[in-house]
Amino acid sequence: VKTVKETLAVLEEYNKTSDALFVDATNGILDTDGRPLDNQQVTKIIAKFYKKPLIGANDFHVKYGVLCAVVKSGQTQGRIAAEMLVEAMDGTPVSQLPIRVNKYGKRMLNVSVMQSFNIRPKRRAIIGAELIKTTE
Repeated sequence: VKTVKETLAVLEEYNKTSDALFVDATNGILDTDGRPLDNQQVTKIIAKFYKKPLIGANDFHVKYGVLCAVVKSGQTQGRIAAEMLVEAMDGTPVSQLPIRVNKYGKRMLNVSVMQSFNIRPKRRAIIGAELIKTTE
């Protein structure tokens, strides 16, 4: 989608056909005057209009009304990059370095959204997770 109008039309359909929605980067979606919006603005619009749980990939998603996310750790990504650099410096051609995936992340849960959906998670689901409330 490129505009808020298109976003709302798609969300209207998703409200009918889905139980949850994954939200990724949304910056650049245009408002009604053609101005680009940032992730915060669009995420808040989506959270207000979509009446079911949202799942995100970034910490800001959870702050702006998404139920949960597993956020990539910059420290883990940096460690992986450093390991790959050492391999390259030791003579492994870059073309032979395997693609590596960040397997670990920080779990985040939005308490405000859990309350709005009357979600009462089991204790084990929240142990180790960062609990936050929606930022207005």
